[in-house]
Order: sequence, then C-alpha cells, then structure tokens
Amino acid sequence: MKNRISNPGKKFIKKFILISICCFFIIPGYPVAAASGRKEVIYQVDKNYPPFTYSNNNRVYGFDPDFTNLIFNTRDYDVRYSYDTWDKVYEKVLDGKVDIAGIIAVTEERKKNLLFTDTIFYSSVSVYTRPNFREIDLEDLQELSMGTGKGYYTEELLRDELKIKDYTAYEDMSQALEALDKGNIDVIFEDHWLMDSALVASNHKGSITAQIKDLYPLPHAYAVSKSRPDLVEYMNRRIKELKGNGVFDEIYMKYFYSHSDYYLKSQRIRSIAIISIVGVSILLVIAAMKVYIDFLKKRLSINYTKLKNVNHELEEAHEILQVQYEEIQAQYEEIQAQMEEIQAQCEEIDEAKKELEASEERYRLIAECTNDGLFDWDLTTDVMYLSEKWCNRLGFRSTGVEEFSKKWQGMIKKENEASVQEMASLCQTQQEESFAAEFQISHQEEYIWVNVKGKPVKDEEGNIIRIAGSISDVNEHRRYEDRIFRLAYYDYLTNLPNRVFLNETMEQILSTVSGMKHLAALYYVDLDNFKHINDTLGHSYGDMLLQSIAEELLLLKQDSYYVFRVGGDEFIIIVDKIERREEITLWADRILELLLKEWHLQGCETYVSASIGITVLPEDGTDVQKILKSADAAMYVAKASGKGKYKFFQEDMLHRVEQRSDLEQSIRKAIERQEFEIYYQPYYSVAEENIVGMEALIRWVHPHKGRISPNEFIPVAEETGLIREIGRWVMEQVCRQNKQWQEKGQWKLPIAVNVSELQLEDRDFISDLEEILLKTGLDPRYLHIEITESNFMQSMHASVETLDRIRRLGVDIALDDFGTGYSSLNYLQHLPIATVKIDKSFIDEIGKRSPESLILSEIISIAHKLGMKVIAEGVEEKGQVDYLADKNCDMIQGYYYSKPLPAGDVEELLAGKRETVNMK
Repeated sequence: MKNRISNPGKKFIKKFILISICCFFIIPGYPVAAASGRKEVIYQVDKNYPPFTYSNNNRVYGFDPDFTNLIFNTRDYDVRYSYDTWDKVYEKVLDGKVDIAGIIAVTEERKKNLLFTDTIFYSSVSVYTRPNFREIDLEDLQELSMGTGKGYYTEELLRDELKIKDYTAYEDMSQALEALDKGNIDVIFEDHWLMDSALVASNHKGSITAQIKDLYPLPHAYAVSKSRPDLVEYMNRRIKELKGNGVFDEIYMKYFYSHSDYYLKSQRIRSIAIISIVGVSILLVIAAMKVYIDFLKKRLSINYTKLKNVNHELEEAHEILQVQYEEIQAQYEEIQAQMEEIQAQCEEIDEAKKELEASEERYRLIAECTNDGLFDWDLTTDVMYLSEKWCNRLGFRSTGVEEFSKKWQGMIKKENEASVQEMASLCQTQQEESFAAEFQISHQEEYIWVNVKGKPVKDEEGNIIRIAGSISDVNEHRRYEDRIFRLAYYDYLTNLPNRVFLNETMEQILSTVSGMKHLAALYYVDLDNFKHINDTLGHSYGDMLLQSIAEELLLLKQDSYYVFRVGGDEFIIIVDKIERREEITLWADRILELLLKEWHLQGCETYVSASIGITVLPEDGTDVQKILKSADAAMYVAKASGKGKYKFFQEDMLHRVEQRSDLEQSIRKAIERQEFEIYYQPYYSVAEENIVGMEALIRWVHPHKGRISPNEFIPVAEETGLIREIGRWVMEQVCRQNKQWQEKGQWKLPIAVNVSELQLEDRDFISDLEEILLKTGLDPRYLHIEITESNFMQSMHASVETLDRIRRLGVDIALDDFGTGYSSLNYLQHLPIATVKIDKSFIDEIGKRSPESLILSEIISIAHKLGMKVIAEGVEEKGQVDYLADKNCDMIQGYYYSKPLPAGDVEELLAGKRETVNMK
C-alpha cells in the first residue's frame, strides 16, 4: 500500500494563490518548451487514491500530480502524465516502462528494485470498525474478518508483519466500506488518509471510525525507475527548493489536515525560536539596565564626595566670613531691600521662561505625535511655515517654504482646483471667517486626500495677510468610504454594479427617456444550464465563469451602456439613447453571440448559452419594478421556448408567468392533499404472450380543473425541485401496492418507476430508496428504476456511481426512450443497465418505411450482445407486434395490449376478469 501523510500543520498566512501563480506560469509554457528538445519523463500513478490522486474525464489530479507538476521545470523536462490501477503502475516502473510511479511508501524490499527521492513525509495505518463494535487490539485481528486495499502496502503488512492470510482485498475502498457497514467484514486495515477521503465520499463519516491509529509509520518518497537515476538528484533539489520557499506548504494544506507532524514540528521550532529571541532580548535589556544603574550609582557617589568636600570648605570659609560679615552688616542691610526687589523680578522672569519652554515643548510633542500638520502662511512674503513632520512628508527641505503659492498650486489635483479657489474667494470677500476643504494633492507619485482647515488674518483694510491652520491626511477615511460604497453598490464576485445601483440608474434613465425622442432597452440575461456547471465542475468553476462573462460583457461598453449582476447567474444590460428600434435587436444578437462560445476555465472547457428577456423604455412602462418584472417574464418565455434565444416583452407573458406560478402552487397543494394517483401499464412477453411486468405512471385529477397532463405539470415540478417529493411518494406507493398484491399470493411482477435527473442528483436518494424497501418489505427484485438518457449524459461519472449503488441494492435499471439522445450506444456499455426501452418514434416507423431501412434489429441485437433485455414502447398495431417478434424483441408495451390502468382494473386484468385493449 502507498501509505499517505498524516501531518499537515497550522495554516500559514500565505494563501494558496502562490501555487496558483506557479501553475499559471508553468502550465502555459508547456507547449512551447515541448519543442525545444527537453528530456522526456513518463509519470504514471494510481488512478484513484484520494487525496493523492483522482481521475476524471481522462485527467488525473490531486496532491501527487499537483506537486509533481511543480517539481519539473518545463524548460528541463517534458512530463507525460497518465494513470492506471496500482498493481499495473508498480509493474511498469519495475520494468522501466514508467520513469516515476508517484509518491509511495519506502520499504527495504522496494529499495532493492527502485530508486527513491528524499523523504517527503511520513504516514501510518489505522484499523476501522463500526462505532458500536467491541474494543480490540492488534492481537484480536487474527480472529476477525479483515478488509484492505488490493495490492497496497497494507496487504503486505497483513501477510508479512501480522501473519494474517484470511482477509478480503478490495480494488475500490467504497466496496470495503459497504461491506463493513453491512457487517460482511469486522474491520478495515488501511491508510487513514485514504480512508478519511473514502468515508467522506461515501457518506460514512461518523458511521465508521478508526479504533486503532498510528500503526507502522513509514517514510514516503517518489519511486523512480532504476533506468533513470538522473531524475533523483534533480527531483531532490527541486523538492528542497519548494519546501524552502513555502510552495510545498501551500499545496500540502490544500489536500491534508492541520495536525501534521511536519507542521507541528515546524511550529514547535518556530515557537522555540521566538521564545528564545524574546528571552535573550529580555536578558539583554536587564543587563543593560543593570549596567546603567551601576553607572548612575557611581556618578552619584562621586558627586556626593565632591559635595561633601565643598561643604567642608564652605564651613571653613563661613567662619572667616562670619567675622567679616559683622563688619559689612550695615552695608548689607542697606542694599537688602534692593536685592529682594531684584530677586523677585528674577523669579518672575524664570517662571515666565519655564512656562514658555513648557509650552514650546508641548507644541513640539503634539506636532510630532499627531498626523495633523500646523501651518502659518504669510501672504505678504509668500512664505509658509509648516510643522516639520508634514514638511518632510510633502518633500520640502525647510519648515519655511518660500514662494509657497506657486508650489502649492502645482500640488493640487486639477479636478479640485475650482473648489479650493471658490473657498479662497469666500474668505477674501469676508463671507467666511474660517474655511475647511477636502481635496487631493500629489504625494510620492500619487494623489492623497487632505483636509485643510484655516483662519485668515486680515489687516486694518480687510486684506488677508496671513492664514493659519492645520492639514490632515484623510486618505484612509476616503478609502473606507469608497469601500463602503462598493460594498453597497457593487457585486463582490464580478465587480459589476448590483441591484441597488441598477434601481438608481433606472430611475435616472427613466427621468430622461420619457421626455426625449430616443429609446432605451433593458436586457434580462439568464445563463442556461448554469446549475449543471456548478454540479459537475464545482462552484469555484461557476464563479470563474461568471467573472469571465462579466469581463466579456464589459467589452461591449460604450456611452450609455450599463451592465449589472442581479442574481446568481442573472445579468441586466441597459442600452440608453437608442435612435432606431432595429438597434435593440442588433444588441440582443451581439450579447447572445458573445456568450455562445467555448469558455476555458483553468484547463476545463465548457459551453454556455443564455436566454434574454427584453423590455423597451418607456414603451413597456416607467415603473422600475414593473419593468424588471416584465423583462423577467420575457426571459422565462425565451428559456421555455428552447433556450439560447431572446424575446421582447408582451402583456400576455405576465399572464403565462402567473399561470405557471399558479400551477406551482397547485402542485404544492396537490402534494399536501394527496390528489395524485398511480396508474399501471403492463408490458408483455413476446414469446409467451403474458404479462411480465408493469410501469407506474402518475396521474393528477385537479378538484376544479379536472385531469392535468403529466407533460404539463412534470416540467414545472422538475424546475421547482418538487419532483423530489413527488418521486419519493410515487416510489413508496408503488412498493406498498406491489407488496400488497404479492401478499395475496397471486402475482409477483416487477414494477418500474420513472426517476428524474434531480432525484438521481439528490444525495439522499439512495438512503430514501433503502428506507422505502425496508419500510414496505418489498423484495428489491420487484422494483425497477427507469431513467432517460439525459439523467446521465450531463454527469457521466457521478451518474454511473449512483446507478452502481442502486444496482448493488438488487434493483434493476431500465433505460427509457432509448435512441432519442446523441450518444446512447457509446455510453450504453458503461452503464449498469438491465433493460433497454426503445422509444415510440422508432416503432411508428414500422410499416411506413422498408424493413431494410429500419435500425430496430441492430438496436435489439446490440442490446442482446450486452446482456440486456429489450422493451418496445408505444406498440399499437399488429404489424408492429409481428415485426418485433421476428426481430426477437423480448417485451412489448403499448395500447395494442393495454392502456395505463388504475390499481383496481389491474387486479381484474391479472385475474382474467378484464380483457386487454386489443385482442389478437
């Protein structure tokens, strides 16, 4: 088994965009580099080993191919990608037919046969059981029924390490999970990453758990054929580079969880480094503080000694002066009064000086700490005195800027010059005593928003001679306001204006178009089958498609052209100032042509079309909501008429939309009131001429409108999703009715139930089916599922997986309306189909065309070769019966034998109390 890793770490701050950029530069260069003589590398991996590898539509992806793609520089190597089952891949790399077999567990046995790169990560094995299973250890495995992956390393561990030979090897781990869930085996011995992926994919997460973990940890590395030793050194160097620059971490985080040993070790080392740096810094600070304190103590001691000596000298001088003092005492007293007066004056001067210094210091600190700048502009000399911080910020060398008016005018953005000049004029004419203005000025090759507040100082004649005030940076505030505006008025995904912006724009257009001779057109654009893209490719691809479409629609932009995104896959385009009505149609054709093309989405190609509803302003109204509702109604009619079209709004369209809405409400009430009935149409064996099965058909008798055709209400039910609830009800009623008939001991016939695409896509469909069979007690052999070609054509891989699960329940599957699609014969051999039902359109040709020109015999022959039964639908004439019997058709269904009947009439028919529609 190729053991997988179990140790992704905590997320790094860097986003996965790093890998996307790498892929962006690597992949496009591939075709060019391929022609430049690069060395060829054959790379093949296990085709289904998530999260390492996945295969879909002849493409392999996952951690292994993504990391390999980053390792090999397209300038050096031409990598040929492919995939197969693991046993075949391993055999090919041993024989040298494959150069690299991907990332596998490194064992001593494999080292003898293969070369390996440096270790990439470690992984371990776990033992999985049902949650309520008894507690076990490794010694208990000898007496338990085991399951593991076929050909994987775990199989070798069971045989060689644990000496267990009685186990079951599964090629698909979903089969092992089903077996464990049903109790066919007791435990699964497998790599925990593979199992976690399989548990999620098969909806067994929580119902199956790992009881024993972290067994047999092994290093993992790339396996390289011994015929290509040159690849090992190159790959080791590239692996080291990708781990060093963080690319490995990003792709690792994409596919694995955050409790990896690799990441935990990395985080521990990082934490220890940070703690060490902090600790050393603290110790250095403490040491520096101690040195400084010792220095201060020493200085204090020296000063104290000096003061003590000086004091002693002063005491001696004082004694001498004391004698002299008495002699000059009289003189001293005379000048004492003068000294006291002078002293008082000196104290006042000192206090004033201290206050001035404190004020200057406060001013300096405020000017340095705030983002605001203070200025004083002397208009008589044209010199601006500006605080130092803003002086440096604006690129002035001195706080006193000469010829400031000329320099300041050159800094103001031209769009703001008029508003600044207007404010200056108001101050000059004495209409304003102060002013405040916001405008943009140049700063480091860009413009920033500033708020300038000032107060003019005038002379005796009223002329402004000085302006003093402050300047503030409000650029961040402006950006915040712009961000709020974009959040309120723009769509976050496509960056197009949203519905709020649309309403305001339409109000402006309507206020002008009503009084003018020109027209305006509103195009309500809805993508067709967008849900299919999300379901098959994923929502990320759907988002990329919407972004690409938005960019394309903006290419049409010109004066009076507006594009908005108003919903999931809905866009609105407004073209104003249209002079001729023919231009409206031309614009619609341009929009459809723009969208109807192949879209490339990160290696995937898809096609999309659109349905468009058109309203003309002001002809179709002047109320915004009414116009939007009318355009929506026209779009719905366009979509209903075949998609990829546009329709102009007409008044009756609203009525049709309202009718559809009424029908939807009636369907909901019909479900609540149980107004639906089940009819049954039998099909007959051609060889034995007896009933061998039936098809269940839903009927609806409305209490007021009477019988409503399924062709009318089934499409609405599918569009609204109500078909899921209706389909479950039909399934349960049919199973219950069939079980009742069987309990009478007379009839045991299979009954087929039609299933829609939405039901197959429902993740609860399989569990609901199991619940119904268990609840009614019906043997699965007597329930058949009928699907149409459209059920699986949109998503072949997912549909086949669902159908396989249905078939494993014991329920047979029939392909209805066969031959009406495009690729039935190509896909038929891949589907778990038991029966093919030939569409009535083929049967109607019998008798109208020559037998040689009909392809019925080929269809029947192909189905028989594939081991399938054939039912002919819509048989109404004896000539058709004879032709089908001659071509060995198995069964016939149609009015020739019987029309659909309610349950009571079916009982009479089966009991021989009722004749068929046509007696032979």
